[in-house]
Amino acid sequence: DATRIAYRELIRWMEADYGFNKWDAYMMLSQCGIVRLGNFVDPKYSVAAGIRKKFLAD
Repeated sequence: DATRIAYRELIRWMEADYGFNKWDAYMMLSQCGIVRLGNFVDPKYSVAAGIRKKFLAD
């Protein structure tokens, strides 16, 4: 669930700040997305989703 939330928020950020269409952002992240796993102490899981800036350049 944490991964889904991280990707959802990253897609929203790409839409708002870079003008991506929701589905274009989703497709790009499926190919270029980066996931970093954080805390795994039950039940507080944390995940960070990211993408390299070179893929966001205008």
